[in-house]
Amino acid sequence: MKRALLVAVGISVVACVCATPGAADPPGPPPGPAPVPAQNVAAAAPPAGPLAPPAGPLIRGPVAEACGIFDSALSVAAINYQSFSDAAATKSGNLNYQDPSVAYNNVIARTALRQSAATVLDASRTPGLPPEVSGPMQTWSLDATKLLVRMGLRGSTDSLRGNVAELNTDAQVAKAACAAAGS
Repeated sequence: MKRALLVAVGISVVACVCATPGAADPPGPPPGPAPVPAQNVAAAAPPAGPLAPPAGPLIRGPVAEACGIFDSALSVAAINYQSFSDAAATKSGNLNYQDPSVAYNNVIARTALRQSAATVLDASRTPGLPPEVSGPMQTWSLDATKLLVRMGLRGSTDSLRGNVAELNTDAQVAKAACAAAGS
């Protein structure tokens, strides 16, 4: 009984795979609007109006661009570091880097921190970005790099907490600079 069922299923799968693509399609013109002849392309364009999309890319200032990038990078770093922190949490407060879950999340968090630090450093170099915005971003990037190095060297819980506190302060300063600059 099972063998007959498996053979029937196998035949059905082969029939579906081997069927010609248009075998089930009815004859006639393809569904959808007819293509517009080349000489009438301008007449077929949608009229400009309040619902039409902007003609070019959205224009943003350097502060809005850099601060948007900073916010995104900060989220990536925070989410991935939190996963490491959750995996590393123990009752004794000591990190067990030998635990496979901790080791795995350590690598993931360091990778996210490295990428976020590089992204923020690039954003801090946006042309036209005022130094009062770029400076805190660069400080955050440097401290994120310090944290990922300390994690790679398997730093203690206390040393990591100190780095995270600095990083959180840097993030608050950079966000305040973005807000003060109008982003």
